[in-house]
Amino acid sequence: MLRILLVATLVFQSSYVFSCDQLADTGFAPENDLYIPVGLKSGNTMDEKDFNQIIDDVVAIYKKQVANAGGEITVLKDWATGTVNAFACRSIFKDRCPRKASEVGNNYLLKMFGGLARHPEMTKDGFAIVVCHELGHHIGGAPKKGARWASSEGQSDYWATTKCMKNYLLGAKPVRGGYKKSADFRNTQTLCSAQYESFVDKDICVRTTVAGQALAKVLKSLKVERLRACADGNVVKCGRTYTPRTARVKMDAMIANPLSLLTPDKAVVKTSYTGHPKAQCRYDTFFQGSLCSVDKDAKVDEKDPTVGFCNRGKDSTGVRPHCWYKPL
Repeated sequence: MLRILLVATLVFQSSYVFSCDQLADTGFAPENDLYIPVGLKSGNTMDEKDFNQIIDDVVAIYKKQVANAGGEITVLKDWATGTVNAFACRSIFKDRCPRKASEVGNNYLLKMFGGLARHPEMTKDGFAIVVCHELGHHIGGAPKKGARWASSEGQSDYWATTKCMKNYLLGAKPVRGGYKKSADFRNTQTLCSAQYESFVDKDICVRTTVAGQALAKVLKSLKVERLRACADGNVVKCGRTYTPRTARVKMDAMIANPLSLLTPDKAVVKTSYTGHPKAQCRYDTFFQGSLCSVDKDAKVDEKDPTVGFCNRGKDSTGVRPHCWYKPL
């Protein structure tokens, strides 16, 4: 199905094609050229009304907090564009991201595209995490992308489920039973039940984790399709990392190993990674965030990543995974 999507007409507006770090402009997914147009029959059930409502509901939670910090959240909702990504930036403008350092300002821009919302693996709760993630770049705290304003990719994932999704799902109706069951669902139920006592807390944990798996599937599929293109002879897709042969081996291995809470990413970074972690690592991060029992409204810090979150040595669960985070 995704191979069919890849050969669909690729139409881009140049202002939407960013490196994920240009002036700290941050994309939810690594750059990709997948384009999912409006009306694609093989997409999911999300429509434009859902798209707009989810964005509005998430933004409403943090609008006052951002205003108190001297900022303003502006969302560029582009349901019609098929770009499979979402972005955040700080700008003096309300309609576009900065192109030079002097244009960085107090407008907290979120750029949300219908193409990502229409991805076959996307769910409504999964899209809510995407909105939370992009907002997390603005207010998710340390670790940051160097000395810039944006929280790192892993931190934005972690903030999205430790803080944002808990607030969002408490306001969503119904909380219980509003998720799509997955192959990892039983593992999710068991692990969430071991962490929380109340039915509401357990259910938010399960619902968030299932949504996190859906997002990890989206990210994994983008990687698989890039590897497939390389394996089929597209040298541009191979870059400097793969040859067609090594790409096929890597692709086959990814397809053969499903995402699961029982097989977390075993990587241990020497320094905290600020870019996009691998799909399993991000799934692990979404899950650990759902397990963190620190107050969802606890303040975070722009420099100290231990403030407002679960931390190793003090907490046994809900901590940032080693696959992208190096504890202080």
